[in-house]
Amino acid sequence: MIKTAPIIFTIAIVLVLFSCKSGAKIQDGETAYQYKKYLLAADLLQKDFSKAKTTQEQTKIALKIADSYDKQLDYANAESWYKKMADLRVQNDAVFLYLNALKRNEKYQEALSYLDTYLKANKSEKFRLQKEYEFLENVIKEQKKRALVKLNNLNFNTTTLDFAPFLKKDIMYITSTQTSKNAMKDDWSGQNYTDIYEVNKINNHTFSSPIALSSPINSDYHDAELVLSKNGKIAYFTRCLPKEKNTNAYCHIYKTTKNIDDTWSEPERLVLFADTINEGQAYLSPDDSELYFVSDSKDGYGGKDIFLAKINNAGNYEYPINAGSKVNTQGDELFPVIATDNKLYFSSNGKIGYGGLDIYMATKEGKIYTNVQNLGYGINSGGDDFSMALIKPSDDSVLLCGYLTSNRKGGNGLDDIYYFEKRMAPAEPLPPAIFVLKTLVQTKKYQNENNPNSLYLGLVPIDQANVVVHNLEEVKSTNQPFLTNIEGTTQTILPKGKNYTLKVSKFGFLATEENVTTNLPAKDGDTIIIQKTITLDKIYQDVEITLNNIYYDYNKWNIRADAAQSLDTLVFILQNNPTIKIQLSAHTDCRGSDVYNQTLSQKRAESVVQYLISKGISTNRLTAKGYGETMPIETCVCEKCNDEQHQINRRTTFKIVSE
Repeated sequence: MIKTAPIIFTIAIVLVLFSCKSGAKIQDGETAYQYKKYLLAADLLQKDFSKAKTTQEQTKIALKIADSYDKQLDYANAESWYKKMADLRVQNDAVFLYLNALKRNEKYQEALSYLDTYLKANKSEKFRLQKEYEFLENVIKEQKKRALVKLNNLNFNTTTLDFAPFLKKDIMYITSTQTSKNAMKDDWSGQNYTDIYEVNKINNHTFSSPIALSSPINSDYHDAELVLSKNGKIAYFTRCLPKEKNTNAYCHIYKTTKNIDDTWSEPERLVLFADTINEGQAYLSPDDSELYFVSDSKDGYGGKDIFLAKINNAGNYEYPINAGSKVNTQGDELFPVIATDNKLYFSSNGKIGYGGLDIYMATKEGKIYTNVQNLGYGINSGGDDFSMALIKPSDDSVLLCGYLTSNRKGGNGLDDIYYFEKRMAPAEPLPPAIFVLKTLVQTKKYQNENNPNSLYLGLVPIDQANVVVHNLEEVKSTNQPFLTNIEGTTQTILPKGKNYTLKVSKFGFLATEENVTTNLPAKDGDTIIIQKTITLDKIYQDVEITLNNIYYDYNKWNIRADAAQSLDTLVFILQNNPTIKIQLSAHTDCRGSDVYNQTLSQKRAESVVQYLISKGISTNRLTAKGYGETMPIETCVCEKCNDEQHQINRRTTFKIVSE
């Protein structure tokens, strides 16, 4: 088929095919650029650049040369000319344009280094370029995760333009420039005109060779981007009609319905906006109630915007509304796709991205789209990534899959269709379980702070207490003490599978210790809290403290087994406080003679001392003193004292005599 109209909006990134001026004889680069004859413009403008006399003039020409190369997808030459423009340091957005050119060629590290150097020399620019800097830093990290996205170049792609896949069961409709070699060429791209093709799925992601659809869908004009209704009986596509003399050419959306004999009716243009406004890239909502499309209508935010028109029950189209400022920007938003969950997928070059068009996802909340997210590196690249056809993931590990179009490096042609799969990142290995030891150190408070035998008032925290956690598996402890805060607390992290002693001390208090273990069941990633509450007794010199549960058989002074536990507590105190010296005292009740009671109490006190010595306490730290019946607590008349009162008076005590 011989095409008769020049391409209006070419290289598939913008194949909504928007407005082009009528032809004229071109004699200079500026005119060639205005008429979108970029192949010619790039060559002619370089001659103009060499003749330019001012930096401002050079900057303007360099920008148009770079843009001309960019429109031809010649990103290497585009990068070179954007750099020339940036080096001239005249145009305000020159740095942005050069950075984007580097990203186009996926030179992200080079872009970051350039930006870092630039910001050091131009600190006032930091605010304007900070988001770009942060994005580049993140891209470099993301590149390591590219393996999460699987890409397969489809077998039917050619060396030309293949894009805009739409899948209906096992049939894929694509747009391509696969026309005869004698076809008229587009002035902008040098490519053939577009037709709509059909490919049949053979297995997995292998398809048959493309077959061009017949008339009336394909015509002598540009025909592109076909989509079907839910029942497959209505088709929408973009067509660009030829320009008439002294007029522009425009692109619009056409609709055709399937006849009884499976042929298609003559396409009719949808009247969405005025004739002089371009429309294209139609897509239907899952229930066919809304038509999404792209237009350069002045009702947008700049460039090309995504619009939607509701379709009522009668099949009529309401006046289109803009998809909103969260989706549309001052740049171009293209190729809308509505998934079955009503998420909107689209491409944009108006946001900070990876280089060219990036694919984004937006969520609908009420009547507006929000929560716009870039689909990330792998799906997106330094090139143009756009026009998706989504399919149901094969398993739960696949987050998103389907087909997309890209002109990224390594393709067969200018634009290729790829099968893609984005999988969940493998779970990061969990860190080993940790144990958090939280220690509360407190002391007893008495009404008389110097007498522990006065009224007990409760417990109060001790600040600046020393807390040392000693690993029992270490020969020498190198642990540094932690100091409790004003609330009497401190904490430290301990590894799993160890045994420790927790030693707590403070000057003026009796030190103590407890065993702590992390040899407990715990999974990787767990955080186990070990709470220890330590009570330190204040050191009261020359104040008798009764040792409870110290009993003797009648007329005996040997230490019974039931008394040993209480005495072991005293051993513990002495071991943890090696500088203190104590006096062990024994008291009897009033029964028996004074001499007898005195002798008995002395022997009992000495037996306690001997018990402590047997436990390793040094003799020079211990003194035995028997008081007989001379210091009763219960002062009842002896004959009238009951057994309980006698028991209270029969006691063993200790007091600290020095430290």
